[in-house]
Amino acid sequence: MSFKHQPPTVHEHGVKGYDTRDVHGKSLAFYFIALTVITIASAIVALVSWKVWENQPSSGAVAVLPTAEDRTLPALPRLQPLPQLDIKALHASEKDRLTKYRWIDKTAQIVQIPIDRAIDVVAEKHLPHGAEAHEPGKGMIAPAQPAAAPAPAAPAL
Repeated sequence: MSFKHQPPTVHEHGVKGYDTRDVHGKSLAFYFIALTVITIASAIVALVSWKVWENQPSSGAVAVLPTAEDRTLPALPRLQPLPQLDIKALHASEKDRLTKYRWIDKTAQIVQIPIDRAIDVVAEKHLPHGAEAHEPGKGMIAPAQPAAAPAPAAPAL
């Protein structure tokens, strides 16, 4: 391709105009047409290849992974059909356990009380709580010590 040299346009303020040699409509149109033809040809070749491969007879052998035979499935059910309902039911049961009274063992007279009441009982009776409640002998309320006998007074001189 040969380009004709055109002198740049000079405006009245001395600003030169755009260069008309940069873009050629015929070259640009040829490029887009070629790109379109190549894209369509590639799609046709891929489609024909796929159909030929699909219609070939298979050997009938299916590859089985060696670990597939030894795999055991988990117990049923394997999926949660409605996990949102399951989590709501879990939260409801947790709230029920934390806010209501219930017997743990009637024969031993062990009762579960609501957590808010349990916190109040711990605070009122100054029972050990936190980390010290889990260490043997720490945080325990010391039993009342009998008052020691007063020391005899020194004789007056």
